[in-house]
This record gives sequence, structure tokens and C-alpha cells, in this order.
Amino acid sequence: MRYPLVKRVAGILLLSIIFACNGGKEPARKVEVNTTSTAGAIAKEIVKEANPTDTIHTDVLEFIDVDGNGDNELLIAHRANDTTDYICQTIYEGKFNRGDLISLKWRTGPYVNPGDPETTIQENFVVEYKLVKAGKLSIAKQKGMPRLSPYYYDENISDYGKDRINNEVSYYLINTNNPDLRKVVDRPAREIPFTVEKRTVNGMELYEIWFTTAANKPQPIHNVFYHFNYPYQLFEGDDLKPAL
Repeated sequence: MRYPLVKRVAGILLLSIIFACNGGKEPARKVEVNTTSTAGAIAKEIVKEANPTDTIHTDVLEFIDVDGNGDNELLIAHRANDTTDYICQTIYEGKFNRGDLISLKWRTGPYVNPGDPETTIQENFVVEYKLVKAGKLSIAKQKGMPRLSPYYYDENISDYGKDRINNEVSYYLINTNNPDLRKVVDRPAREIPFTVEKRTVNGMELYEIWFTTAANKPQPIHNVFYHFNYPYQLFEGDDLKPAL
């Protein structure tokens, strides 16, 4: 569901309370990304079409995700150094992976919140998109990236939540500079095992992800943390710094 700005801010302030009270189920979406966009060097200021009065704009963006967990599908991407979302008015049929560079045509127009039909706000809408350049994750999948083999200790986590974590793990593994993980990712392998278990770290409920070897007796390699309030970021270390 889309909310006016004031309601969105209030909703964000309640996320930590909701997460603590909902038995481990992931809360509503909050988009926060701390990574530096590779599209920043390519994307320019918003470029209008030939007609200066046209409301259609074109950007080169770094694709992050399409989130369908709401009234509208939202295409989420980096625009320069900002993270923003665009409402998909038709069903998203793209097959992008996080890190792909895409050309996005979009417009700004009125949006009526289904939960507050008397309020109209201005939102960004997807008009058209196409691939500009495949990112590291897309290239790795084309070459035969090892299959993820997760084990979730928490039986209450939904399929939506598992997909969130699996997608972030895939992106992290392809982009990490951790030498031990690089040995696993870069060599031919049929699978990359990891476990996911709920932990309390510095007073916060997180999901700890342990990457292990694929031997008969798996050995731990490296661990990171995931929090549903930050769906596009993994953390590591006792101080929970961004992992990428």
C-alpha cells in the first residue's frame, strides 16, 4: 500500500516495534541501501525526451529489485547516488538481476492511495525499461553460478522472506572480496551451502547467515547478518558494518 510522505515516515518509525512483536515475520518494506551505485558514473541528470514539454524522462539506473509485496509492484533502483522506486502500472515482465544497468523511461503523475481515496499525491511511474549492460550477478548466472543450498532454522519465515535473503546472498557472494568466499564462488562447484538462524545482536533481532564448505562435515567459512528493515543490505562484524 502506498502512503503519503507523513504516513510513510510514521510507518518507518514503527518498523522496529512491528518486527519485535510479529514472531519473526518480516515487516513491511523499507528501502535502504548503503552501497555505492556503479550507475552513478554513467547516469546523468534526468534527461527529457526531445520535446521539452514532454513529461516522459529517461535515466540509466542500477537495477535493485521489483517488490510486489503491496498494492503495486515497485521497481527499485539506484538513480545517481539515491535509491528510489517507481510504480509499475502493468505487470513487470523484465528478467533483470540486481546490479544490471537499465534504461528506464518514467513519468511523474497523480496517485490515489487505495487506503485514502480522498488524497492524491505525486508519484513516479514506469513507462518502459530495457537492459543496457548486464551486471556481475547476471554474468555469473549465465556462466553457471553454483546453486545456493540454504538451511533455515526458523520454520516461521515465509517464502517471501526466504527469497529476500537468498537474493541478497547471491548478490553478496558475487561482489564480496572475502578471500575465503572467493575460493568457493570462483571455483567450479555444484552448490554453496549456508545456514540461516535468528540471533540477537546488540539488542536487535537479526538473521545470522553462515557460509560453510560442501564437505560431508561442513566447516564454517564466514558469517553475515540480515535484517528485514534493510532488505537490500547484509551486515558483518560485531559492529554490524555493511558487508559491501
